[in-house]
Amino acid sequence: MRAVIILIFGFLLQCPSQLIGQTKRALIVGISDYPAYTDWEDLHSFNDVNLLTSVLRVEGFDSINIAIIKDDQATKSGIMSAIEKFKNSLNSGDIALFHFSGHGQQKTDSNGDEVDGLDECIVSFDSPKKYKKGIYSGENLITDDELGIAIYDWRNKLGKAGQLIVTIDACHSGSATRGMSNLTARGTELKMMESEDIKHSVDSKLEREINQTESNEQVHSGDKLASLIAFFGSAQHQLNYEFDDENGDSRGVLSYTFAKGIQNLKRGESYRDLFEYIKFEMNKISPSQEPQAEGDLDVEVFFGNIVDRKDEIQVKGYNENGNLVLYAGTLQGLYSGTKLGFFKKFDSTLVDSPLFFGIVESVKANLSVIKTDHVISIDSINFFKARIIEKSYPSTKLSLQIKSNIPQLTSQLQKEFSKINWITLDDLSPQFIIEAENTIVKIKTKEGILVEEFSHKMSEEFYFNRIIQILSKLFQTGILLQLKAYNPNISLDFEILQDGSNSIKPDKSGNMRLKVGSKIKFKIINKSAQRLYYNLVDIQPNHLHAVILPQFPYTAKETSIGPYEELIIPILFDIAPPLGAELFKLITATEAFDLRLSNTTRGLATITSFDQILKKCGFESNDMTRAASESQTSIDDVHIQSKIYYIEE
Repeated sequence: MRAVIILIFGFLLQCPSQLIGQTKRALIVGISDYPAYTDWEDLHSFNDVNLLTSVLRVEGFDSINIAIIKDDQATKSGIMSAIEKFKNSLNSGDIALFHFSGHGQQKTDSNGDEVDGLDECIVSFDSPKKYKKGIYSGENLITDDELGIAIYDWRNKLGKAGQLIVTIDACHSGSATRGMSNLTARGTELKMMESEDIKHSVDSKLEREINQTESNEQVHSGDKLASLIAFFGSAQHQLNYEFDDENGDSRGVLSYTFAKGIQNLKRGESYRDLFEYIKFEMNKISPSQEPQAEGDLDVEVFFGNIVDRKDEIQVKGYNENGNLVLYAGTLQGLYSGTKLGFFKKFDSTLVDSPLFFGIVESVKANLSVIKTDHVISIDSINFFKARIIEKSYPSTKLSLQIKSNIPQLTSQLQKEFSKINWITLDDLSPQFIIEAENTIVKIKTKEGILVEEFSHKMSEEFYFNRIIQILSKLFQTGILLQLKAYNPNISLDFEILQDGSNSIKPDKSGNMRLKVGSKIKFKIINKSAQRLYYNLVDIQPNHLHAVILPQFPYTAKETSIGPYEELIIPILFDIAPPLGAELFKLITATEAFDLRLSNTTRGLATITSFDQILKKCGFESNDMTRAASESQTSIDDVHIQSKIYYIEE
C-alpha cells in the first residue's frame, strides 16, 4: 500500500504556513465486531475511534467535521460511499485526516504494480477471510489501488495549500488468531489467492522490484496536490498488535501512540518529530513492530495549528460524584497520585502561586478525576486551568510467565518470586517468559527473543541468583524506557556514523537502519551555551541495556562537551545481533553523572548516580515499584533524547 501511494502521487511539496479559515476534517473507520460468517477475529477498534475522536476534538476538529463509520456501516460500499462524501466536504486549504482501525489482508495484485505481486488491502465489514474459488476472491476488500485513487481525489480537492494525514492501524500479514502473549493481531497470513499464485508472487519479486524502481522515476510532480503524510502500524511482513493500555482497555498500537504523540507535541514540531515519538512509545509496547511513515514528514503538524498547551490542562467540570474532571489523562502523562496546581486562566501574576491544589484520584486515557477540598462554581469552571506540580509514575513491575516441565523448579521459582515486590506472575500478558525444559533454562521476551540461556543443573544458588541478576537488569531497563525529561535550555543531539564517517539517514519508511557487522561511531553536537555532561544508553531488542558512554578510558567528568561544540567519540562499536529495534537514549545534565553507579557512591560524592537521575525524573530511588513523585523543578537540569535504529542482517 505504501509503495502505491508514493507511486501514484509523486513527490510531495512542502506546505505553506497555517492559513486563515482552514477547517480540520476527519474520516475515521473502525471495525470491531466482524460478522461470524467472515471468520475474522473481533477487535477493539472502537476504543481507537473514541480515543482518536477525543484527541482530535481537543486539536480543533469540530464534532460536525468528524465522520465516523463503524462495524456494519463499514461494508465496502459503506466505506466507499463515506470516502466520496468526505471528498465532497473538503475545500482548498483544509486539513484532512483519514484513519482506519481493523483487519488487513493481502490479495493477488490485479495490475502488476506491486513489488511482491500482492495488493495490500483493508478488510471491510463484509469481506470473508478465506478465498473460495468461484465463490469469493476478495471483491469486498478495499485494495491499496482503490484507496490510492481516493487519496488522490482528496489531495486534489485540498489543493497545494491543504494537508492530508493517513493512518492505517491494520497489518498486511501475520497471524489471525492470537499473537505472542495473547496480543491480538490485526490481519492474517492467509492471502486472498490460490496457492499457485502465492508461489508466483514470490518467484517474480525480484523482477517486480526492478520494474518498481523504473516506474518511480516516471511519477509526476504533484505540484497542485495537498501534501500527504502517511503512518502505518507495521512493515508489510509484520504483525500489527492490539495491547491493553494503562487502564486495561485494548487498543491498536498505532492508534494509541499516534494519539499520545499528538497530545504531547509542541507547537512548531513536524510529522518527523511525531513519528519519532510514535516509534519510541511503540518500542515500549510492541518492540517487534516497525512502524512506517512516508510523505512530507518535515512539514509542521497541522501547519503548526495545534493546541499551545504550555503545560496547562483544561478543566472539564464535575462528574456525578461531585469530583473535578480534567481533559487530560495517561496520554498527557497523568497518573494516580500526580499533584496539580490550579490557576486563573488569564492571571499571569499567579504563575508560581496556585490558588489551590488537587491530587489525581483516577485516570483514563484522556480524562482524569481530581480530589480536592476546593469548590469551583459551575459558572467559573472555564476560567481555571491546571498544571502539574509533582509528577507521578505508574507502578513499575516485571511480569513473568513460567513454562516448565519440571514441577520442582516451577514451585521453587514461584516461591522465590513471591518474596520480590517488583516481580509479578502473569500467564495472560507477561513481559517475559522463563522456559525450563530438561537441563536448560531460557529467559525470553514476549516476542520470543532470547535474553539468556543457561543450565539449571548448576548449583541451585547459582542458577537462581543468575535468574534474579538477569531479571534485575530487565527491570532496570523497564525504568529506563519510561524515563523522560525535557529541558528547552539543553540542546544536545547525537548522530550515528556508519563505518565511522557517514551519517545514517532515514530510509523511505522514515526509519534508520544498521547492518550486523558494521562499525559505528557516535557524533555529539552541543547547541547550548553551556558545558553539558551526558551518558549514552543502548537498549537492545532483547530488552537488555548497557551504558556505552562513559566508557574506559573516559570518566563521567570527562564525558562532557563544551558550548556549541561538536565531537566524534574515538571509539568504534560493532553492530551485532539480536535483530530488531535498538533504542539509544542520550541523557544530558548540567553536572557530571554516571548511570553505571548503583546506590553506593562512596568516593564519588560529586558524581550523580543512577538512583539520583531517577529521582530527578520523578522516580523514588528507594522504592521504584510504587508510584513515585518528585517536584517538577528537580528535573530542570536533565534532558533526555531517544532515537531508534533497526538492526538487520
